[in-house]
Amino acid sequence: MINNFPFEKFMGYQKKILKTIEKTFKDKKIIVLEAPTGSGKSPIALAVAKYFKNAYIVTSQKLLQDQYVNNFNLVELKGKSNYMCGMRPIPANLAKCKGCFYPCQYRKALNDAIKSDITILNYHVALMQHRINEEPRNILICDECHNIEDVFMSMVEFKINLEKLASMKIKTSIPDTNDMEKLKKWLNGDLLVQIEKELNILEEKDSDSQDDLMKIDYLSNLYSKISNFLISSEKWVYCDNEKSFKPLKIKSFTKRLFEMSKNKILLMSATVLNPDSFLESIGLNDRSDVAYIPVPSTFPKENRKISLAYCNVNLKYTNLKQGIKDLNSNIEKILNKHIGEKGVIHTTNYNIAKNIQDNFFLEDRLLFPTPKTRFITLDQHINSKKDTVLVSPSMTEGVDLKDDLSRFQIICKIPYPFLGDKQITERKKIDPDWYIWKTCISLVQSYGRSIRSESDHAKTYILDESFKWFVKINAHMLPKWFFEAIEY
Repeated sequence: MINNFPFEKFMGYQKKILKTIEKTFKDKKIIVLEAPTGSGKSPIALAVAKYFKNAYIVTSQKLLQDQYVNNFNLVELKGKSNYMCGMRPIPANLAKCKGCFYPCQYRKALNDAIKSDITILNYHVALMQHRINEEPRNILICDECHNIEDVFMSMVEFKINLEKLASMKIKTSIPDTNDMEKLKKWLNGDLLVQIEKELNILEEKDSDSQDDLMKIDYLSNLYSKISNFLISSEKWVYCDNEKSFKPLKIKSFTKRLFEMSKNKILLMSATVLNPDSFLESIGLNDRSDVAYIPVPSTFPKENRKISLAYCNVNLKYTNLKQGIKDLNSNIEKILNKHIGEKGVIHTTNYNIAKNIQDNFFLEDRLLFPTPKTRFITLDQHINSKKDTVLVSPSMTEGVDLKDDLSRFQIICKIPYPFLGDKQITERKKIDPDWYIWKTCISLVQSYGRSIRSESDHAKTYILDESFKWFVKINAHMLPKWFFEAIEY
């Protein structure tokens, strides 16, 4: 396996990891590899893929997919919306493909993916098109595997937007009930009938207008999600406040993903943390054929210290007014300590970000990305010569703030999943460990944004006073290399 490594030199534990993987796969079908940020998991994945001759490598984000393509010249397949129709200037997902013989970017990408021995996908494509070839491949490699549950959950859940449906001549009302059987009866007996009727009208119309094509795409996707829900074996919840239907677990959906492999699966992440909670979350309940390989951090603890010097903020609802005041005071002190340096403030939610924005409205070094401006604001931070600081709850993953892009970071609050979401509340009831595990993942992922290599350095400040209690009672969920960086 080490002979398939794409670089001349190994870094850190890479050689040892590959030898361990090769040996372990002789006895086990599934390997869970937990290797911290900077371990070089991508070249490890490629070496394993080449060793097994043909493989799927699946990532959680298109950005990571692009990194594999650019770094290793792999063949990729993305969703149809990423390709243009060969006949008209519209995305391929809106195109009328039946009987079309025009050059098609998507069809070419699909054919290339089928022919390639190693194909890079994202989880969305893997779920929607879980077998792009007739036969499963020798190995399935899942990168950022801790995201599988969230990604699949976001793909199968659906919302009922009554206003949008009315604009498409579908008029209905959701029954005033939480009885799932009554809601299913309404979906199957009223809404699906109307959607099918409107789809038939639009298709018979045979319009080329982009507006009609977008309606067809939206209604087809909604129809498909509702149909999957009606035959699903999972337990679902209806969230009345957002008019959405969500499964509590995703086992029946991840089964499609794992069917893409003949008999070997490599699951990789920097934050598995608790193998049992992780495997339960993705529906792998049989642990007998699973091996767990944890890898230590090679980053010097002196370069990634976690300071508790300002860990005295109580943001509980009963103390919120004073808590926000203390939070802003501590942030001001930390900003003054790091004048001339870029950083990031992880706020956990947008309410805390808004309070910081209101308090520091004259502080032009602070940048406040929104869901719509996330990448624009990130580019502004990267390209600015000023000591800018990102303030957001959404910079905990998929952001590489290496070297001078962040020399300090602030974690305002323990990042518990939002209990205002009924799905999370119900899931917590049946599996309290899952709730703590998800919190620990967010905490460790936030910590990893600013220290990206052995030579990189950044200081992390935890402000939530409950942090000391949290890490003490949940020590079994957190890695040793995280604890060794804490300065009490």
